[in-house]
Amino acid sequence: MENKELQTLSEDLKTKNTLNKVFLENTSIGESTAPVLAKALKANRSLTYLCFMKCAFGGKGASSLIQALDSNNTLTGLTFENTSIGEDGALALANLIKTNNTLTILHLYNCKIGKDGAQALVEALKTNNPLTSLILRSIGVREAQALAEAFTTNATLTHLNVVDNSVGKNGALA
Repeated sequence: MENKELQTLSEDLKTKNTLNKVFLENTSIGESTAPVLAKALKANRSLTYLCFMKCAFGGKGASSLIQALDSNNTLTGLTFENTSIGEDGALALANLIKTNNTLTILHLYNCKIGKDGAQALVEALKTNNPLTSLILRSIGVREAQALAEAFTTNATLTHLNVVDNSVGKNGALA
C-alpha cells in the first residue's frame, strides 16, 4: 500500500458512513505510517469488522492502531493474521478487550504475542462480557492453563479455537 493509497483509505474511513468492513493484506503500513491509519480509525463511526493480514507494522504500530479503536462503538470483529503485533500490541489489545462493549469476535493467527501478551489477554478475558468468539494460535501450555482459568469467570465466550498450538497434555486438560 503506497502512501497515496493509505491517505485515500484514511480519508474514506473518516468520511464514508457506509464503509463497514476493511481487509488489509500485504500492506506496507509500517511503524511510522500506522499512526496515519490510527487517526482515521479513531474518527470512524461505521466500521464493524477490521482484518489485518501479513502486515508489517510491528508491536508499536499495532499498539497505536488498537488504541485508536478504544472509542469505536461499532466494531464487532477484529482479526490479526500472520501479523506480528508483539507484546506491545497484545497489551493494547488486552486493554481494548477490557473496555470495549461491542467486540464479539477476536481472531489472532500467528501474531507472536509473547508470554506476557498472552497472560494480559487471559486477564482481560476474565472481565470482558461481549466477546463470544476467540481464535488464538501460537500459545503454550501455561497460557492454555491460564486461558482455562479465564473461562471460569467469562460466561459469554461460546467459540474457542486454539488449533495449531503446542498446548501439550497439561494445557489440553486445563
